[in-house]
Amino acid sequence: MEQTMRNGIELDLAAYNTLLNMYCREGKFEAAYKLMDEIENGGLRCDKYTHTIIIDGLCKAGNIIGAEQHLQYMKMIGFRENLVAFNCMIDGLCKAGQIDRAMDLYKSMETKDSFTYTSLVHNLCKAGRFRCASKLMMKCLRDGKKILKATQRAVLDGLRSTGYTDEARKLRWKIQVARILR
Repeated sequence: MEQTMRNGIELDLAAYNTLLNMYCREGKFEAAYKLMDEIENGGLRCDKYTHTIIIDGLCKAGNIIGAEQHLQYMKMIGFRENLVAFNCMIDGLCKAGQIDRAMDLYKSMETKDSFTYTSLVHNLCKAGRFRCASKLMMKCLRDGKKILKATQRAVLDGLRSTGYTDEARKLRWKIQVARILR
């Protein structure tokens, strides 16, 4: 980056965000935060994508507390609800084994998309909470969202394997009806 600047090439926010993402993927958060300061001091303003990159990186590194703090910081500086940042948090919480906290975040969200539902349903299945996953999947389908077929199969197979064969059969029928109605 310094070489680029010495050559007189000015970076735009998209280029900075790419560098920021690289730092986060490599776990270099000190460098990422320093770059954010450089962005702001250089006259550009970090946008919701910039902050979401940080949140996603922190979640992937297992630093849920840091990600939550950065999400709060985003709110404090005036960014409204950010679906992508919330989805990163939900995925991070689930992967950290904090599914109940992920469910609480889900309930607080104004907007949800297919990724929100799929991530939660998938992780509920991994935790063996198939009935909860089934209910959430049905809410998703009622809301007109899609869930990956592999995740649907995981719910159905999980229900069957835990003795809820009637519930699995009913859920399969509801999934088919939802497909027809789409």
